[in-house]
Amino acid sequence: APTPEHTSLNTTGAVQVFDVMMVGANAFGCTDTTTAQITVYPDPVAAVQLGGTIGCHPFTAELINTSTGADSFLWNYGDGQTSTTADSAHTHTWFNYAGPGIATYPITLTATTTYGCTSTANVQVEVYPAVTAAFAAPDSGCAPLTVPFINTSTGAVSYQWFFGNGFYSAVAAPTHTYDNQGLDNATFTPTLVATSAYGCTDTTTADIVVHPRPIAQIVPSTTTGCPP
Repeated sequence: APTPEHTSLNTTGAVQVFDVMMVGANAFGCTDTTTAQITVYPDPVAAVQLGGTIGCHPFTAELINTSTGADSFLWNYGDGQTSTTADSAHTHTWFNYAGPGIATYPITLTATTTYGCTSTANVQVEVYPAVTAAFAAPDSGCAPLTVPFINTSTGAVSYQWFFGNGFYSAVAAPTHTYDNQGLDNATFTPTLVATSAYGCTDTTTADIVVHPRPIAQIVPSTTTGCPP
């Protein structure tokens, strides 16, 4: 053909040079020959391995760069953040504050050679929504102190309460009574563990000071005597 097309491949890791020869002939059988060279650069191979693909907010995973034949890298973490690190392994943290479902982040690694040849690898991580443990309760009072715990947690479906005095409850908003039979203030530290539908947990604590019971006593000045 007068102007053919041909695809030259390079499956090695080195630059390949191909010799092209064209022989032209006229109607009288006269010929002429010319040559040229085509240089084909090698393609890099982008590859990435994840130390984990799914987890609770905030989710941190290790990214292992197993690319070959590349000189520079561009990471796109799918959350608006990028990196050009050439480290063989690094970590990144993804978040899912909003919920209520799983957030998926597509990760792209673009590997580039000094010749401008590129290769792309794609993976993804999934992040369970955030769960936040929180409660309100009075911070002090006189014994016996009955405390109504107001549960203000978000993203949770089950709860574990440890009242700090050996008692436990799984009620969402329990009421618990603290006693103090000593002479000094007693401090109790209730703990709330909130768990989401995905098994993610968050923990919070607070201190409650319980003042001792007063001791009422009457000591008469005398126990015998005549009436006035």
